[in-house]
Amino acid sequence: MPIGDYSTDHGVGFGGVVQAVRRVDGEEGYRLKLGAQLMWSTGTFRDHWLKVNWRPDELWRVEAVAGRRAWRYAPYFGVGNAAVESGVPREFHTYEIDGARALVSVKRSLGGDWAVFGTGFLRTARITPNADSLLVTDGVASGRYVSLAIGVVQDSRNDLLSPTDGRHSELSVRGSNPLTSSQTIGGGLNLTERVYVPVRPRLVLATRASIDVWWGDTPFFVQHVLGGSQWATLGGPWVLRGYPEGRFRGDAAGLFSQEWRWSVAEVGVRGHRLTLMPTPFYELARIESWSEDEPYRVWGDVGFGARFGWDDDMLLRIDTAVGREVTTTGAEPSLGIWFMFDHPF
Repeated sequence: MPIGDYSTDHGVGFGGVVQAVRRVDGEEGYRLKLGAQLMWSTGTFRDHWLKVNWRPDELWRVEAVAGRRAWRYAPYFGVGNAAVESGVPREFHTYEIDGARALVSVKRSLGGDWAVFGTGFLRTARITPNADSLLVTDGVASGRYVSLAIGVVQDSRNDLLSPTDGRHSELSVRGSNPLTSSQTIGGGLNLTERVYVPVRPRLVLATRASIDVWWGDTPFFVQHVLGGSQWATLGGPWVLRGYPEGRFRGDAAGLFSQEWRWSVAEVGVRGHRLTLMPTPFYELARIESWSEDEPYRVWGDVGFGARFGWDDDMLLRIDTAVGREVTTTGAEPSLGIWFMFDHPF
């Protein structure tokens, strides 16, 4: 399947995803899912990865993704809620980054809705700053970040791919130090609640609320990556979709999102089921930086998505979101368009 996106920093993204799913008769969900992505953009952005989701038995589930990500114009606007400098060259708020990324999550059922999980996260970063940029002023730091996390989850969702009822609650703590092969010492905590309420037949209100906290020496190139069992970043296709990935970095973040997922029609295609799902949504967030004395700001965006479900195996989404960017001379709209797989939560 083709994928794509658009943002002011990515430019126009294009690429493709290949996916294979194995099911076993009489079992709910899938036993094995394999995926691969190749993606480039006109803004010299590359994001290539391999992914596996495997359930060897009823107690265990293993998820892993690994790949390479490179970006010539990665955004950097400082830490916290700083406004964007107006009238400066593009290079002032950007830098070049290249490196590997990997995330492995292992979940073990405790019976009923409860489970424990552990994750390992790796990010290597070779940073090339632009001369006289904000990043040079704040300090440049290439390096390697490796963190381990452990958490507990209560999951009563009726479906993994596109739930229509239930909740997914999780609490986790994470840490990094030289014992994990990381070049920094730090930690974090994540509390995330996802709730799915059937409002009417075929209409579901999906809500996500999250608190994420960092402490210690956290490298700037992962300050926008949230903790927990599922991949998410501040800005980009998962959280605050009206802003580019990396727009926000901080020591803590509070997030709230709601989507109205309406399965308006189902179409039969050669023995398969195609579900059409228009999805309006909005998102709110507050970013905190303990070391900065800055104005109080709540960030947010509104948007509309078109989701397409293929049987119970695959979901394609096209999300368009508009946020409000604050600059040193006023405010202006910020646009994000994302064409990819899976609900954001």
